[in-house]
Amino acid sequence: MDASRLVEIAEGFKAARALQVATSLGLFEGLRSGPCDAARLAANLRLSSAGVERLADLLVGLEILSKDAAGYGLTEVARRCLLADGPNSVTSLVTWMEQVYRGMAHLPAVVAQGRPISPDVVLDERGEWVDVWMGAMDDLAQLEGRADAIAAAVDLGDCERLLDLGGGPGTYARAFCRRYPRLRATVLERENICPYTLRRLRGQPEATRVEVVSGDYRRPPLPGPFDAALISNVLHSNTREDNLALLRAVFDALAPGGRIVIRGLHTDESGTRPLESTLVSLTLLVYSHGRSYRASEVSTWLIEAGFVDVHAIDDANDAPQLLLARRPDEGRAQ
Repeated sequence: MDASRLVEIAEGFKAARALQVATSLGLFEGLRSGPCDAARLAANLRLSSAGVERLADLLVGLEILSKDAAGYGLTEVARRCLLADGPNSVTSLVTWMEQVYRGMAHLPAVVAQGRPISPDVVLDERGEWVDVWMGAMDDLAQLEGRADAIAAAVDLGDCERLLDLGGGPGTYARAFCRRYPRLRATVLERENICPYTLRRLRGQPEATRVEVVSGDYRRPPLPGPFDAALISNVLHSNTREDNLALLRAVFDALAPGGRIVIRGLHTDESGTRPLESTLVSLTLLVYSHGRSYRASEVSTWLIEAGFVDVHAIDDANDAPQLLLARRPDEGRAQ
């Protein structure tokens, strides 16, 4: 770490905002059909030529756009990742980061008070943020084949029923069903989220084996029994007390011998690594009463809830992001 690195961190928001603004203004979609100069691109998007030129020049410097005699064009990564229908699209995630950016403006007050602000203060009042959020969670789950990799790392070959708790867009449920042909999944989501989940499942090959059920996992009992339960990026939104209660409810929803799979942004024992987990933890201070928890804490909750064979899958991270356990064949572990 040196002064140059500190300045790089301090200025990091500029590049992030350029990407977010270019996405929201439709700059990448405006270049879908081919290169064009700043004046024509600005006219098509009803923006100022001077503004588009400066924004596009920065994006060229970031290697997101290209520039030649024909004007500005999409690089390969922009075509793959920054068009809504690109094979590796992250447009929803980038758009969601705009909402997060608005929330982080309240960080000084949140740090001073030690409690979150109301989500209504920063989230889109029209409710469109829910669809963007679902899209962002879908983007994250598919990023670098993450959902498929997790399905491959966890052997559910002998399972027939999977509960995906707070499964959002159903990306993980689909990945597990894709991996294990015998498996049927139930995505449990809040009533206002279910329509978005169903819309994202529509037309997917695994949709016939994924059921969407309305419910609040904070209000047990949960449906069941299931052979396995998946909790992905849910625990960090809750308090320690709520998480222990949730894991006990999941225990009761599993058949004897049933397995639980927890995927989360856990930290190491110091609470300082990996960086992705600590960044999320600070962001959660703005929006919720949750945080990124140590992997060892989550393991302790699993044991307290009655689970056995608690272990982590090493994913070469500073802290394991994938924890597994099972319900004993009979009763609750003592």
